[in-house]
Amino acid sequence: MGERNLLIVASQKAMGQTFKYWLLSFLRGAVEVDAVTFTGLRGEIPPNCTLVILIFSEAEIRFVKPLLFDYKGESVVIWGDEVEKKFSPLFSHNLNMANCMPRLVELLSLEKSEAVYQSEVNYKPLTKREREVLDLLAQGHSIKEVAYTLQISKYTVITHQRSLYLKTGARNLSQLVLYAALNTRNQLV
Repeated sequence: MGERNLLIVASQKAMGQTFKYWLLSFLRGAVEVDAVTFTGLRGEIPPNCTLVILIFSEAEIRFVKPLLFDYKGESVVIWGDEVEKKFSPLFSHNLNMANCMPRLVELLSLEKSEAVYQSEVNYKPLTKREREVLDLLAQGHSIKEVAYTLQISKYTVITHQRSLYLKTGARNLSQLVLYAALNTRNQLV
């Protein structure tokens, strides 16, 4: 099997790197993944490379259009929750951040990257309470501390945690924390 090259493009380097590690936690095999910012992508895009572009606001789409003008390869856009129109014919694949990982892993597994995780779960957006539980777990709070902070039962926290695993496709707390880090812009007020 050949090596698969991915280039993750985001407005902020930290966002691209976080997504890279989240993606790598779902894959094994020959995958070369790099992350750059929109401004760091000026010039030639490497051949035989799939672009994975993270769009978290309507304004960011302006930076992407000129980059894709001459690009003929495969491109995947992952839309953040704040973007209203979540489709563009510029890209080969349009995915939502909330449920992108199983679909992205599936796309990559078709192209010589062995998937660690595959599931046929019906994905739905996170509820306000699930986001609160996720944020506290990502900050390092124990289940008991989350229950105390939110004034709910520890069994309710465990139920929300299980739901988070199912909805995000995460297999462990590290993957949940990476998901939370990617979605810090989308916190409910």
